[in-house]
Amino acid sequence: MAARNPLALLERLSKHGTAFTSQISAEQATWQTKVILKINEAKNLPSRDVNGYADPFCLVHVDDELIARTSTVWKTLTPFFGEEFQIELSNNFQSLTVLMYDMDKRTANDPIGKLSFSRHQLVNDASLAVDKWYPLTKICRETQLYGEIFVELLLSETSTGLDELTVTIVKARDLSSKESMTKMDPFVVVKLDEQTCMTDRVRATKYPFWNQFFTFERARLGPEVSVVVRDNSGMGSSSFLGEAVIPLSDLDKDIPTRSWYKLQPRAKDLEGLKTGYGSLRCSVKFSYELILPAESYSGLMGFLTESVGSEEAISTKLIAIIQEALADRENPTADMRDEIPRTLVHLLLSSNHCVEFLKHLNGMEIGKQTESSTLFRGNSLATKCTDQFMKAVGLAYLHQTLKPTIELVFKEKKDCEIDESKLPKKLRTPETIQKHATLLKRYLEMLLESLFNSADKCPLPMKQVFRHIRDAASKNDAITKGQQDMTVTYTAVSGFVFLRFFAPAVLSPKLFGMWGQLADARTARTLTILAKALMAIGNLGSSIGSGKEAYMEPLHPIITENVANVRKFIDKICGVNPEVQGSGNAPGGMQLDAPLAEGVFPVRVANGSWAKREVVLSLATLCLSKPKDPGSNQMIKIAGLLAVEQLDASAFDKKYCLEVIHQRDEPVYINFGSENTCMSWLQLFRKSCHVSHSPIQPVVHAGVVKSGRWTCCKYKDGDTVFPCSKTHSTVMLDQFADEPNVKTWLHKLFTFLLAAKPKLERKYKGAEALPVGDELKKESGEQLFRILDDINLMHLLSQEASPK
Repeated sequence: MAARNPLALLERLSKHGTAFTSQISAEQATWQTKVILKINEAKNLPSRDVNGYADPFCLVHVDDELIARTSTVWKTLTPFFGEEFQIELSNNFQSLTVLMYDMDKRTANDPIGKLSFSRHQLVNDASLAVDKWYPLTKICRETQLYGEIFVELLLSETSTGLDELTVTIVKARDLSSKESMTKMDPFVVVKLDEQTCMTDRVRATKYPFWNQFFTFERARLGPEVSVVVRDNSGMGSSSFLGEAVIPLSDLDKDIPTRSWYKLQPRAKDLEGLKTGYGSLRCSVKFSYELILPAESYSGLMGFLTESVGSEEAISTKLIAIIQEALADRENPTADMRDEIPRTLVHLLLSSNHCVEFLKHLNGMEIGKQTESSTLFRGNSLATKCTDQFMKAVGLAYLHQTLKPTIELVFKEKKDCEIDESKLPKKLRTPETIQKHATLLKRYLEMLLESLFNSADKCPLPMKQVFRHIRDAASKNDAITKGQQDMTVTYTAVSGFVFLRFFAPAVLSPKLFGMWGQLADARTARTLTILAKALMAIGNLGSSIGSGKEAYMEPLHPIITENVANVRKFIDKICGVNPEVQGSGNAPGGMQLDAPLAEGVFPVRVANGSWAKREVVLSLATLCLSKPKDPGSNQMIKIAGLLAVEQLDASAFDKKYCLEVIHQRDEPVYINFGSENTCMSWLQLFRKSCHVSHSPIQPVVHAGVVKSGRWTCCKYKDGDTVFPCSKTHSTVMLDQFADEPNVKTWLHKLFTFLLAAKPKLERKYKGAEALPVGDELKKESGEQLFRILDDINLMHLLSQEASPK
């Protein structure tokens, strides 16, 4: 039987008043829910290998879906991870879980322990944002539960004055039984005090629908009601699937409360499972913010763009006020000293003012320098903004230039140590140093060849910024004095492109998205030496002969030989018209058409059979074509996707299938063959949908229609009940290009300035006489205060129900 298009059901539901398009309109204020999870270190872990150690790594799950993974730390029971994850959540998320495993290359990974945070904890416990130790719980059937149940509670009063509680068990989804992941006969036991009630049993589904209610009368209700889901499909007694314990203290009379509740282990099942599995040190910072439509911030955006057109504007308008607020250590949001430069860069990139802004900001920085040796050595707003600009605009260029060599270093894992003091005594020989130096020279030559041949690939905006820096340096007589070869006009540019762009990426490839895991100790040392060599070359070899790091001497010849190539490279990237407009990238430097992933997988075709197709995913499109036949392309726009979810195995008797549902095209079903590949592609789809603002729907069927019924929940096709499974939209945010939405960046800037407003008002509104520069800033401040008041008023008027 052919699979049916779920869009018809969505259309029928929308006619019944179901708000399925709430996320589609960009004109609405929306709640944005995020967590910043820092996984730092673990201790007292149980050994899992014959050597008495373990190779631990952590998986991060949101609502039972894998979102992120830490690096593996080898041969230790006290691993240090030191990794941070920024995760954007759907507003209906239920839990965040960290699971730790021991990495095994030949067999299944061994479980070590888990740590879970419920939605209630994350929303209400601010202390979770403080770094602390948590005991890990054993990973087993009793603690690793799946699924959610939808319950309606109504508190009312009887004619005799008793409290009456009506509990309606509506449905459940994504259930899992130890007997079977797909076939189960679930029912529900509701318990209040000592009174229990039971629903009917629903056969052969993990998406049961009951819609049964039970009434309890009490002189005074107890503190909570227990809802237990059980499976009666096995032989003998029923098995426990999970429990939701719902507090009753917050219920309002005669107002129904409807919500999904994640199924949890029973308290008694956790006894004895929280000791002996080690501890994890971490922090979780939860935030939810109301983001207004971009038009609501138009006054702030306009003020920003008019504040970057000249050095005078930068000195007296919004940028000057921002610098003053950043310098105030008492500002409640002063920790945004790195975030605000990034925010400014993304906003000005979106309005095509960033190159102009950096021209004037860097020109002011260079103009006040009196020594070439101190140029751009500090962390001023100019250096921070230029750093963020290079990362946002040049990340794809960076990958294209460095990634092949970086991948080779990781795969070969060669010992390249040339510092004799760091080698074992038996290896401290000239032959060993020479052997390791030869390997390093090979890697370094590969990097330099790729780098020096990449000038034409460097994005135009970066070239223009470098040209402006070079021109400004050449005009400062104080720093060019005595330099007939105008060395400072090269080091001013190389200080950014080599020391602040290429070298940090070589040193930390995971941070720049060039490798999925942190480097092991040997590889990390190789990358460190290569980064040092790049910095020495970027400094035009000035560090050679200084006596520092004498062990680098074997690389001195290749460094010296390439100084002339550095000058040629800088001449090339600065040889552009600095005023030409245009860039081939989306805001933030993202290339929408660049492939995120590609491969050949079975795809369900029109006649119902499965055929291999070449699948290519970018931020903008999903392309399907017959292998070696590009003319057979089927192009699907990501901006029209309604859902990308894993299908229930019962749909086609295949595991690890994704369904891709579009507003206009027929659904696409892709079989990935393995769990890791499926989850990897699913996360990339999430990222594409996030960038393209796809109108992801809140619910979807996790199956197809066969013989008139959905395979996932057994509902009849045409029933007006909601689809059985929820969609997932959790996204792991990138370090540098994580948010293409301008209104989010504007909200960050608004939040920062609003926190600084009281102190700025006291300075400027209460002063009778100010210096000339501050008088102009006072006028700008008054303009800013009016803009902030207007946005704040719109914010208050737009307040809706919080995701709490």
